[in-house]
Parts: sequence; structure tokens; C-alpha cells
Amino acid sequence: MSQAITDYLPILQKHIKHWADAEAAHGKAIVLNDGTTIDTLRDLHETIATASENTQTAENQRQAAIQQRQRARAEAIPTGRQARKTILGLIPGSDPARQLPTKMPSPLTEVAKQLVPLQDVQAVWAQVNASPANLYPALTPPLVVRVDIGGTEREVTLVQFQGMVASLSMSGEAVKTAEQSLTLAQQERKKALEHAKAALKAYRAAIKGIFPATSAIARSLPGL
Repeated sequence: MSQAITDYLPILQKHIKHWADAEAAHGKAIVLNDGTTIDTLRDLHETIATASENTQTAENQRQAAIQQRQRARAEAIPTGRQARKTILGLIPGSDPARQLPTKMPSPLTEVAKQLVPLQDVQAVWAQVNASPANLYPALTPPLVVRVDIGGTEREVTLVQFQGMVASLSMSGEAVKTAEQSLTLAQQERKKALEHAKAALKAYRAAIKGIFPATSAIARSLPGL
């Protein structure tokens, strides 16, 4: 049987029509050894069609979530890096500077590992903003970071950075959820396809047992 998902539905439809013709020629219902009937095959056709639609929907959602995650990474990581550099550059040796992460995440790292240093920077940034106005001569709170995001220089506030980090967190969870949905849909489709393949194989054997090879019904069995 063809392994292309798009081939299964028309193949099943042809066998459903053939089954109906065979029952008409046989004069009674054809029931396979495991109890499978023509209605079983119709149900499998619908199940596979639905599962295939669910799989495509889940894949589309996964791709959309991945794109959103990439956009969130492209904002949060450069901003976090620049904020760290700004604090280290303006108030080196200060308590906030000592609390900064020693290393910032790679854009290719999983979201969970990216969030930890970004949230550390976020906490230090909040601490800087809450400091007295005359504590650091080189820095007057609130801190605004000038950062290049996608080739465009922007000024980013702590509130905006918090939104970036939150967006990255949510998009990371969205990717996980979409991947789980996709896996489930693929498993359901695979189960239905395996059932359908077994049913068609048994049906073809039954037809060859009921009708002689020279009969129109035997000769008109759809190809696999």
C-alpha cells in the first residue's frame, strides 16, 4: 500500500465502493473474520481524514509558535545582552553589576535555559531602577538601554524588556504545547492507518475466497 498520506483516502474510497458492489453481487453483507464491515471501513476513512486535518492544523500551529519564539528571541536576547553590558560599563564593581549573570544565552539554546540569565538581568535592572538618583554618578535611574534589534537601534525600558522576556516564555510554552498536539495527532493517524491497511488486506483475501478469480468482482479489486 502506498505510504503517501494523500493516497490513503482515495484508496479507501475505492475499496468502500468495491465492497458495496461485492455485497450486491454476493447477495449479503461481507463481514471479515475480525468483525470488520463496510461501515468499519467508512468509519476508518472518516477517522483518517479527520486525523490528517488535525495533524496539518497542529503542524501549522507549531510553525506559527516557532516563528513567534524566534521573534521573541530576536528581541529579548540582544536586549538582555546590551543591558548587561550597559550596567557593567556604567557601574562596574557595584552590587548590581556583581549580580549579573556571567554568561548570556545563545539564540540557539532552548528557551528554558535562555530565560534564567534573562530573568537575572531583569532583576538587576529593576534593582538599578529602584536605586537612589545620586547613588551612581554615571547612571541616573530609570535605566534605558540603547540596543540594536534586527538592524534597528531602539531605546528599551525595563517594562518593555519584561514584556520581551514574558513573550519568550509564553512562546516557548506554545511551541511545547503545539509539538505535543502534533505528536498526538500523528499517533492517532498512524493507528487508524495501520487498522485500515490490515482491513484492506483481509478484505482482499476474503474477496478472493468468495469469488472466483475470473469474476468481475475479483478482477475489479482496486490496486494497492
